[in-house]
Amino acid sequence: MTKEQMAERLGRNLFLLRRQAGLSQGELGRQAGVSQPKVSQFEQGVALPPLEIFIGFCQALEASPDQLLKGMIT
Repeated sequence: MTKEQMAERLGRNLFLLRRQAGLSQGELGRQAGVSQPKVSQFEQGVALPPLEIFIGFCQALEASPDQLLKGMIT
């Protein structure tokens, strides 16, 4: 899997989990320590988040890394 494919997959899963949690991009960003425009970029697959932001997303969404990376939404 290329970096671009990984960014697209993570972005799609981030979007789905955020919506499932009932959070706006701004709310998720505040909880994870990143701006709303950055959350938008990550959801669009434009960029991959740094590890500390990725961990913040997992914590804010109460999701495992697998759920964000592979789309294993339960």
